[in-house]
Amino acid sequence: MSISKILIADDHPMIRNALRNTLTEVDGRLQIMEADSLGQVAELLEQETKIDLILLDLSMPGSHGLSGVIFASGFRPEIPIVI
Repeated sequence: MSISKILIADDHPMIRNALRNTLTEVDGRLQIMEADSLGQVAELLEQETKIDLILLDLSMPGSHGLSGVIFASGFRPEIPIVI
């Protein structure tokens, strides 16, 4: 499986930036999207037809514990989620 589009979901800009930088160093062809709340995750999942991987923070606005994982996997079960 080839991964080309990744959604980074974390409410801390420094974490998102660090993940983005690391991922683009590994493969500069990756398309990286970012969300700082579960609401933004929902919007992106509705808008984007092709997301290959979600990197998901367990504690951010709109999400507590596994609620974000349950939401995202229920909404788009074909997308792997890394916590």
